[in-house]
Amino acid sequence: MNTPALRKLVDGYFHQDWYAVYGDESLVVQDFVDGEPDLAPLLAEEIREVVTTLTGDVDIRDYLLGLGSCYTVAPDTTYREWLTEVAKRIEEYLAHS
Repeated sequence: MNTPALRKLVDGYFHQDWYAVYGDESLVVQDFVDGEPDLAPLLAEEIREVVTTLTGDVDIRDYLLGLGSCYTVAPDTTYREWLTEVAKRIEEYLAHS
């Protein structure tokens, strides 16, 4: 899969210090939209591709780790659910930009 926007989000924004820098994942997503105007419109579609192509949550997690992600979902959430929520937030932010 070719997912440059997702790679930039997880490697460049959800890095090992993301929580110390942002304190909240929604702020990370907002900063991505503001800081990556060329990539932000691609992200929701890339996420849809990942969650439909990769069937298991472990596969999704491993894919994100391979892209450089340092984000770990909450114990009661799956990576599929998290990515779906990120896509929703991206679309909302872009609609109001």
